[in-house]
Parts: sequence; C-alpha cells; structure tokens
Amino acid sequence: ETWRRKICEWKYQIVDYYNIDREVVSVSMTYLDRYLALSENHSPPELSDENVPSSTTIDKKQFQLAAMTSLYIAIKLYE
Repeated sequence: ETWRRKICEWKYQIVDYYNIDREVVSVSMTYLDRYLALSENHSPPELSDENVPSSTTIDKKQFQLAAMTSLYIAIKLYE
C-alpha cells in the first residue's frame, strides 16, 4: 500500500466513527497534497529512496502531524 492510501483509509475511519461528511476527507487530502508540494521536504517517508538526499524527505512524525492537521482544518472549515 502507498502512503496516500493508508492515510486516506485512516481518515475515512475517523470521519465514519464521528459521523462526519465523507467529503471532508477529500478536502483534507487536497490540503495535505498542497502542503507536501509546497514544503521543502516533500517526499513521504514510505517513498524515500536511498539515492535521494535526506533533506528531500519528510520525517514520519512530521508527515503524520501534517496528515492529522489537514483533517482537523477540513473538519473545522466544512462541518
């Protein structure tokens, strides 16, 4: 599984548990993708390559924080 699929499934589990509109997950994934595209460290941990310098990969905790924060923002704006 890819990092994106794993995080997407996790977000759907969260919104289903709390009876939140599932569209929020799509919005939050857009926010996460935009953040990763704009950040200096844009490669998710699972996609890091040994040949790529470590400065171009995001650390696992930062990635999880970005994923959680994107869901939080989407919920606050759309619910």
